[in-house]
Amino acid sequence: NSLKAIIFGLNYPAVKRLIKTWNKFTTDCQDYAIIIQNLSEICENNEEMDRIVREAKGPCVPFIGK
Repeated sequence: NSLKAIIFGLNYPAVKRLIKTWNKFTTDCQDYAIIIQNLSEICENNEEMDRIVREAKGPCVPFIGK
């Protein structure tokens, strides 16, 4: 649920309009945001999420940062 709250917050229109701010994020951070958004969509499909967790190497908790 926390992940969905973060995704919702980042996609909120008032935040999404902050083009200059988004442009200051590194490409890696922008890529991570897309990956996490895709993961949140997969979370809606429990079977697919279970498969991803089984196949995951390392931590299964998304981490944004370096």
